[in-house]
Amino acid sequence: MDRLDRLGLWIIMGMVTAIIGGPLLHPADSEVIDPNLRVLKYPQLLEELRLARGRIVLVDCWMETCIPCKRGFPKVIAMQRKYAQDGLTTVTLCLTDPTDRASRERIRGFLRQQQSTGLNVLLDEPSDICQTKLRVDSVPCLFLFDRSGRLLHKWSNDEVDYDQIEQRVIAAIRSTP
Repeated sequence: MDRLDRLGLWIIMGMVTAIIGGPLLHPADSEVIDPNLRVLKYPQLLEELRLARGRIVLVDCWMETCIPCKRGFPKVIAMQRKYAQDGLTTVTLCLTDPTDRASRERIRGFLRQQQSTGLNVLLDEPSDICQTKLRVDSVPCLFLFDRSGRLLHKWSNDEVDYDQIEQRVIAAIRSTP
């Protein structure tokens, strides 16, 4: 990557940082597939969540082939737009196999179509990491964290009710300074 490419990447990362309200990792620390989709290992994801402390964080775990995930995705994006100024940050965490080039292209296209401006992550880990470390047994699965990084609530599969999630987001925003 030449100097001009790195400068452009830093400018884009600065704009994304301003949009989502939190710092991003140095580009050399993770593979940057697209400014709108980052491939991260589990420790890098944890670092991103740690850096988001001070904000309410809604993590949406989804898969490219999951129809209910894709149906609910616009509701998460709408919450990000509606409550970003109040301290909400969204992280969309795609659990689709990152080595499948065709899937990555479809994921990128879907993110562009949804105009997702939050942190969009493609997790580069085996599926057992999702089950053991993230405790995601099925998708969609959403996690809501308070400003100190404490888990407030987890919704999974049939429990996912976006109106209820929005009410919990509002309560989290109101309950923390």
